[in-house]
Amino acid sequence: MDGRMVVPHVINPTNLPPGYVETTHYTEVKEVPIDPTGWNTITDAMSRVLLPEGTAPSAHIPGVDIAGKTGTTNEAHDAWFSGFNGDLVTTVWVGFDQDRSLGPGEEGGRTAVPIWTYFMREALAGTPRHPVPVPDGLVTVRINPETGLLASADNPNGIMEKFVEGNLPKPELYEGPNTKNPMNDGDKPLF
Repeated sequence: MDGRMVVPHVINPTNLPPGYVETTHYTEVKEVPIDPTGWNTITDAMSRVLLPEGTAPSAHIPGVDIAGKTGTTNEAHDAWFSGFNGDLVTTVWVGFDQDRSLGPGEEGGRTAVPIWTYFMREALAGTPRHPVPVPDGLVTVRINPETGLLASADNPNGIMEKFVEGNLPKPELYEGPNTKNPMNDGDKPLF
């Protein structure tokens, strides 16, 4: 998998004559190899902002694989949401030209996400779904979110996480309500 890095072209308006508008675009594009395992893992983590407990649950668009990141500066002077799918990347920034707060309670998930979602619903309407492919060598396992260890079958709090094959966490020894191992229970037949 390859990506493209666009070399930024900075226009400093203080160096332009009054009334001049920069119309020349110098865009240098470089092909950059991307590790598919890392790309998938980062995208998976960034998609969690859309979960009910995430910072942008209202950015969820049914049938569209979305990932993104909310952001808010100190004292809520700026708020943003950058989100993407396999076809389109969009960032919405909300703030003032002056250095002042947006107000109490304003943050990326509350201020920028609704604008982003409104735009993306229209922009992606009718487009085919492009989920991020899971590369070879990446496995999904249940872990204990408190310890980071592989969750036992008896642990009701396990969550799914992706790992590079061969780099799995160690298994936990769960000591919950069902600690008896049926394989070691000599009084009852297994089948």
